[in-house]
Amino acid sequence: MELSFLQYNIVYNLFSLTIAVMFAAGIYFVATAGRIAERYRPAMYVSALIVFVAGYHYFRIFQSWDAAFELAGAGSGMGRGGTYTAASDHVFNEAYRYADWLLTVPLLIVELYIVTKARDAAK
Repeated sequence: MELSFLQYNIVYNLFSLTIAVMFAAGIYFVATAGRIAERYRPAMYVSALIVFVAGYHYFRIFQSWDAAFELAGAGSGMGRGGTYTAASDHVFNEAYRYADWLLTVPLLIVELYIVTKARDAAK
């Protein structure tokens, strides 16, 4: 597989943005949990756990992406004329997303149960 400098860096920067958003969301959920009704706080903490787990797995995917390609034929300044080719000693590992789903989907179901139970208790 061969990617242009632009293609590689679009994916690279989107991974960076995704990781930052995930961890920022987790911090937000923890920081604001005290401002909502007590019955909904467990859902906020589960939400924080979900995005921290997802953020970790996106970080691992990002590391795998970065290691799976190497710059070849670098042109002037930061490789802008080169292309990225598949590294011979690393393979992009897609398994992290399945590990993420294995952990976060049950947590999402738990969160749904908590919110539904809290809503029913409020009636």
